Amino acid sequence: MAHRNKEVFGENAGEFVPDRWDPKQTSSEKLAAMEQYYLAFGAGARTCVGRHISHLEMVKLIPEIIKRYDIEGLKDELTRCNRWFVKPEPVICRVRVRKS
Repeated sequence: MAHRNKEVFGENAGEFVPDRWDPKQTSSEKLAAMEQYYLAFGAGARTCVGRHISHLEMVKLIPEIIKRYDIEGLKDELTRCNRWFVKPEPVICRVRVRKS
């Protein structure tokens, strides 16, 4: 499995460690190797046709939501469901419009 390749992602390849993508903590060579093995949207002729829309949502919509709303998680720990995408379930949170 490409996303759990320990030679590329390290011994903790199966764990959720967002810091591994931080350019301040990871060399540019390692980041390039991880990008090459990141196949969430497929590759080549089988690349997801919705990839660009998903990318747009991630870089535009999510920051806008964070900017406009205060979101407070009401559970101490999230559980995950891994089918097509890995997602937390159920997400219980309080959402308030930011005052500023």
